[in-house]
Amino acid sequence: MAMQNPVENLQSEASCSICLGYFQDPVSIHCGHNFCRVCITRCWEGLEAPFSCPQCRQTALQKIFRPSRELANIAKITRQLSLRAGGEAAGWNLCKQHQEALKLFCKEDQQPICVVCDRSQAHRFHAVVPVEEAAQEYKEEIQACLQALKEEREKYLESRKTGVRKSLYLEKTKNEGKKIVWEFEQLHQFLKDQECLLLTQLANLDQAITRVQEEAVAKVSEEMSHLDTLIWEMEGKFQQPASQFLQDIRRLLNSCEMMKFNPPVEISSDLERRLEDFAQRNILVRDTLRRCQGASLLGNPKSSASPSPAHDPHETSRAGRSRTGRVPDAGRKRNISSLS
Repeated sequence: MAMQNPVENLQSEASCSICLGYFQDPVSIHCGHNFCRVCITRCWEGLEAPFSCPQCRQTALQKIFRPSRELANIAKITRQLSLRAGGEAAGWNLCKQHQEALKLFCKEDQQPICVVCDRSQAHRFHAVVPVEEAAQEYKEEIQACLQALKEEREKYLESRKTGVRKSLYLEKTKNEGKKIVWEFEQLHQFLKDQECLLLTQLANLDQAITRVQEEAVAKVSEEMSHLDTLIWEMEGKFQQPASQFLQDIRRLLNSCEMMKFNPPVEISSDLERRLEDFAQRNILVRDTLRRCQGASLLGNPKSSASPSPAHDPHETSRAGRSRTGRVPDAGRKRNISSLS
């Protein structure tokens, strides 16, 4: 079995498993694993206990950060050794075709090239600048995109905390339920059966609204996950040398431009209409009860049969009214589910 490279082992031990760069202000958490303070803080941002280690998944009820000065010194020394060793010996910054250092950047092809490539027919008439100059230019663009992504992430975080305003609609359904209970308590057993029917319909609407809200929150969390991945990838770019930094730079910029905050849909027009229908039903039940007070609401129970459960509720509502809008005695015996 081939022996492991001691230098690579040292670099691995001095690197954060989240950002994959050398430790910056390293801290040890509850399980003993080490991370950059900024990386683990961002990883646990917005989460509640228990807190899980990103590496071993061991959990703890509190955030425990123990500074590690020794590990910080090791990371600093390792970084200095890597810089001293130079980057030209590494495979990623050598031209695969000419085995020359990638010291130039072709603006037309958006990729690092070597001096031999610059003199070739393929790049002879292209605009070429040193990689340091190109890296500085793109770093400014990346920095602007990174700031925009963080602002977008804050919007998603705030949207998730507020629950996409679900309390407004759920509170309204609860209030409508109380109104239904109060109105139907004034009626006899026949009306109580109708009360149960309406409450069942309202419960179904409550579940529908809750399901819409949960889907919206899940969508927000999914978009935040995409943003976190893109932010992590862009921040990792700043730890790389210029020539590696420019690799695949256009894809990252395009991904950045595509990530824009899309406010989740609060509630569908159909659910809002159904909710408004319940408010109108309550008004109709209240007015009907007031008109029927002091009169025989049910009349003679032997003179008419109970309405069929399969009867069209809308047809009952139309037939149970006179042209003046008053409810006749015969209509008082009809199924109150006509309100639905």
